Amino acid sequence: MLLLLLLISSLINSVQLRTISLDLVADSRHWDIHPFLQPGMPTDLAESFGNIGILHPPVVFETTSGQYEIIAGRRRLRAAEEILHLTNCSCLVVPCSTPPEEVLAILLESHRFDVPLSPMEVAYFCKIGLQHLPIEKFTETLLARITGRCNASMTKKYIQLISLENELQHLVHHLFISENMAHELLNLTPEDRVRITQLFKIFQMGGGKQKRFLSLLRDACQRSNLSFSTFLERSEIKDILDHREMNSPQKLHTLFSHLQNLLTPTYSADEDAFKLQIINLKIPNYCSVQHSPAFETDEVSLTIRFRKMDLLSQAWPAIRCVLQKNLIHEQ
Repeated sequence: MLLLLLLISSLINSVQLRTISLDLVADSRHWDIHPFLQPGMPTDLAESFGNIGILHPPVVFETTSGQYEIIAGRRRLRAAEEILHLTNCSCLVVPCSTPPEEVLAILLESHRFDVPLSPMEVAYFCKIGLQHLPIEKFTETLLARITGRCNASMTKKYIQLISLENELQHLVHHLFISENMAHELLNLTPEDRVRITQLFKIFQMGGGKQKRFLSLLRDACQRSNLSFSTFLERSEIKDILDHREMNSPQKLHTLFSHLQNLLTPTYSADEDAFKLQIINLKIPNYCSVQHSPAFETDEVSLTIRFRKMDLLSQAWPAIRCVLQKNLIHEQ
């Protein structure tokens, strides 16, 4: 509690720790950067409030009418009333005379006191900020604290995330979908991005697999001139997704292979031939060889792993000699 009080007091001296009546708290949600979250309280959080109580005081803004708007701590105030059965609660009160820029700074610091803001939290913070400040001033004085960059286009880009469906916003908030992938999904129709997100969740795709799947699917749909949702209704796709004997990893691998074969019909044969060549080379397990994407070129990349830099330094003269001879031979 003391750390939060000191942090906010450093932003504005007139903030006070006061006990206020919960009847005077008006949840206008004007300062809410979590409108996408479910209204219910997670069980573990409710148990924590019941066992430990409220560790950090909620932050509220005092209005001219004598009521209070929630800046941070909506769940804490709800717990005070519904779990702890309190009628009053100690809160950090921001006076109504506080300039909007300072209130926004308090809003920002209150929410990133423990952990950094998620992309969705930043998006709604930008939306609230632009209701009080010009975009240039908001970006320079507040968004720059989060991103380290002063670029108004970033503010606009964050706000675009708000147009995502509520479930997608939830997934972006919890970082299951990255900020970059979220912007990729914004380029799709609502129907298509919801369908794609469903598959992300069903197969628990990480960021790399999400990116690869979207890329393969986009290329396949462009070639067939179909929307994503329509393409995914094709019988051969549904046969993979609905297969009863394959588990989820097997289905995903089969789906990736099918999409890749649609784009490059010889891919499977090329992949098998490549693997056979690697086996015949008897490459040690501390080395790996990668082919070009979809075998578009004959280039290959060799990676040699060293446990530490000293070992690389010792081996480098011999490696460099081999590389120089190889380059001379190619010329």
